[in-house]
Amino acid sequence: MREIFIGEEIKKSREDLGISQMDLSAGICDVTTLSRLENGQQTPSRKVVKSLLSRLGEPDDRFFAYITGKEAQIEVNIKDITSFIIEYENSVGEDKKNKRKEILDKIGELEKIISKDDSISRQFIERSKVIVGNDVGDYSAEEKIALLEHAIRLTYPKFDIAKIEKGYFSYDEVVIISHLANEYCANDQIELATDILKQLLKNIEKRFKKISSGWNRKSLVQYNLARCLLIEDNIKEASEYAESGKNVCIEHNTYNLLPGFYIILAECCYRQGDMLKSKELFIEAYYLCEAIKQESNLEVARKSLKEYFEIILD
Repeated sequence: MREIFIGEEIKKSREDLGISQMDLSAGICDVTTLSRLENGQQTPSRKVVKSLLSRLGEPDDRFFAYITGKEAQIEVNIKDITSFIIEYENSVGEDKKNKRKEILDKIGELEKIISKDDSISRQFIERSKVIVGNDVGDYSAEEKIALLEHAIRLTYPKFDIAKIEKGYFSYDEVVIISHLANEYCANDQIELATDILKQLLKNIEKRFKKISSGWNRKSLVQYNLARCLLIEDNIKEASEYAESGKNVCIEHNTYNLLPGFYIILAECCYRQGDMLKSKELFIEAYYLCEAIKQESNLEVARKSLKEYFEIILD
């Protein structure tokens, strides 16, 4: 097998897609760095190369690079924060408060070691703060929207809500845009939220075909879209996206979003008058949450079973 310099692959992919060096590098690195990378004269950090590949819709599993001790420390901190955030989102009560403090402490450590021009890490920090809030509590929906719009423009300065379908977004940028749509939904701008998510889903389906883990982002967007449509009382579309997302999770043996899909489907059945199916799905969601220790959705399933069917599960 012929070894290919990563710069060659990036240049070919960029030219095939008709993207300028300026547009590809925007927010990730300067044009000179990208030019030197494509010409084999320089290899930037692994984080930069992975972001460039992700923006191009190319897999990064064939790419290897040495990293410095500082880069390794940053990667460890980011992985720890990501793991803690998953635990935070699945927890309730005092556990959630304790996890918030742990995450904010870890973010403080990360802020001390990253450089001022590390837009990728700074974007991650801003997105994480939107999720966990600050020492006082959660940010308002308006504050979250402002923070997320600032975060996406750290690496995608030309971000335009009306042109999401045609954008070249990295994995992390997809997550931020999906989160932004959620906050618009929470701020009663549901039509805008669903438009963003539908554009984003089309974007992912076209651009991430080469990446085996692209389904992960797809299921996330499907989940958020199904939630928005349910709030909008568009039961038919909410059911379709939830069913599709559920099947994606099952096919790829991933379970974090699966209880949420079951809960959405159960609620859709209830509103359509299919009480038997709704009850079955809520019970399945309850035991699935219990098995994977997802406290937040467990509480939703428990309350729904009690309110709708007078079933008490503890």
